This record gives sequence, structure tokens and C-alpha cells, in this order.
Amino acid sequence: MPSHASYTAGVKKRSLTTGRLAQLRVVVDSSGDVGSAVAHRLFGAGAAVVIVDHAQPTVTRRGMAFADALFDGSACLDGIEAGRVDDLTDLPNLLDDHTTIPVQVGDLTDLVGSLRPDVLVDARLRKRERPQARRRMAPLTIGLGPGFVAGQTVDVAIETSWEALGAVIWRGSTRALAGEPRPLGGHGRNRYVYASAGGIFHTAHRPGWHSSAEAGFTVAMIVSISSDVCAKTFVSIGPLLLRTTAPRAGPATYSHW
Repeated sequence: MPSHASYTAGVKKRSLTTGRLAQLRVVVDSSGDVGSAVAHRLFGAGAAVVIVDHAQPTVTRRGMAFADALFDGSACLDGIEAGRVDDLTDLPNLLDDHTTIPVQVGDLTDLVGSLRPDVLVDARLRKRERPQARRRMAPLTIGLGPGFVAGQTVDVAIETSWEALGAVIWRGSTRALAGEPRPLGGHGRNRYVYASAGGIFHTAHRPGWHSSAEAGFTVAMIVSISSDVCAKTFVSIGPLLLRTTAPRAGPATYSHW
């Protein structure tokens, strides 16, 4: 058996020197916007890609993510389709067909053990939570965002901070979360609304919806799972971007930019 280091080097050489990804199986952990962008790019380049996530992920920029496949069964981004898959045994044929990106509902460890991918990409962007070590779960492991240490928790880390966006780190840590959202259109922290209670997020509006309404306009409600008490959430001008459950009070179930 080749060593982890030699196997990893082989995967890198195969993909980088030939310029082809068709022989690689890639697992992307996260159906969010970043994970979806990674999956979209690799699938378009020919790689056999599968996304893994839990049944009710918390996702911002919903219109830029494959997360809707988990709710609706399928989703399409820029010409590439993704479809929900509940049975691991369906994956090999779907990957060989290469017509859609499977979005697997289940446990990452089970998926990796069954599929034995060449590459694992952790694109969850845990922010303040330290991500689990992924190294040795696949010949090449890649971590995006805060908390990863290249050479320790993953083989390669990718910087997602605005100050060094896209930087590839082969040794050392990615930057810690800065703590404040980057201002867009003159709005920073106030681009986000915080839920006062946990529950199910309900809205009649679609992702990307815009309104000229002023602050205080009601766009959605959160229905408490325990008591069915409705709590209104509010938004100022901007698009509605998220659909999910809110398991607890805290960061809002949507962003309005």
C-alpha cells in the first residue's frame, strides 16, 4: 500500500499535470453557496462530484446554492442540475452517468467509507466553530475557511477572508474569523437579522426577491416547534436568500443582501 503522502502526491500530479479531472471522485461537504460553487466548477471540469449535507441545512445565498435539492428533490445552478439522493447504493451509477450532481443526505463518514473518494472538500465554513480534522479521510483533503491547519487537519487549506481570498495554504492556518461582515451597498452588520426564537422559517417570497419596502416590513414568520407561537422577522431593502429551519435563537434565517 502506498503511503498517505505518496498517494496524495499521486492524486495532485494526476489532476494538475493532465489538466483532466474525469478520473477523480470528489466529495464536497456542504450544499451552501461555497460548497455548491466548488461542486459546480469541478463537475463542469469532468470530475465525479457528490455533495453531502444533512436534511435541513442552514444556508445563506440560497439562489446560489444546491441546497434546494434537499427540500425540493432537485435544483439547478447555471445549467448544472443537482438531485437529492437518500440511498448510498445509488451513487456509483449516478456518478458514472455524470448528468447531475448527487446531493446525499446522510453522514459524511459513511459516505466516504462507501465511496472512497480521491478528494474531500470541507466547504462548511464553520466560522467560530473549529472544524473537525479531515486529513486521511481521503488521499487529498481540502478545507475552506477559518480553523483549518494545512498539514495537520487537512492537506491543503483555502483562505476565504476578503483580505486573502483564494490563497492556497500548504502549511499553516487560515485566518481566524474577523467578526464583522464586509460592507455591501453601505450595509454591514445590519444586513443580517437575528431570530428571537427557534422554529420553522416560513415565507411566500422566492430567493433573490427584492422589495422597496422600508425597514420593519414583514417578509416571513418563524413558527416555534414547541409551542406554535409565531415570531415575525423583518427586513429592509434587499433580496431574500435563505430557506431553512431555525433550530435555536441566534443568527437569522435569512440575509437580505
